[in-house]
Order: sequence, then structure tokens, then C-alpha cells
Amino acid sequence: MAIKTEKSSFTKDLAMLVDVMRGLIYRDFGMKHPSQVLSEKMVELRTLKNGTQSARINYDIFKRGKTVPLNPDVKEELKDGPGNFEPEGDL
Repeated sequence: MAIKTEKSSFTKDLAMLVDVMRGLIYRDFGMKHPSQVLSEKMVELRTLKNGTQSARINYDIFKRGKTVPLNPDVKEELKDGPGNFEPEGDL
């Protein structure tokens, strides 16, 4: 998959991912974890027109200046909520 797993940034990112997942799973078992606080502060839920829920991660608590989307199409796409993930190639 062309992921450079030997890079230290990969190791850091993977450690973060695993720990956040672990901490959020702890909530189901009534155990506290700091990632739950992040989730409560960062994730906004809304109900779409079809009645389904959409979650939006709000990174504003980390902003240090004005940010812009990668391009106008990304901004428009984000308005509609999450899409379906379509992998490129055979899994």
C-alpha cells in the first residue's frame, strides 16, 4: 500500500490511533479515558434530511490561524455529510 511504516511519524500516528480507539471503547465499559473528552469537545452530531446522523469533527480547538479547504469541491462535499468509502483497486 506504499505506506512508509519505518518513519517515526507513522509510529506516532499509529500509536495515537490505537490509544484513541482504546479510550473510546472504554466508554462502553464505564471506564474513563482522556480521548472521551476530546470526542465530546470535537465531534458535532447533526441529523440529515433523510433522518440519519452525521458526525463532523471540529478541529477549531486546535486552530492557530485561518485555514481553507484543499479546494472548493472539498468544501461543497463536506456540506452533505460523509460519503461512501470506495477503495481504489481490489482489496
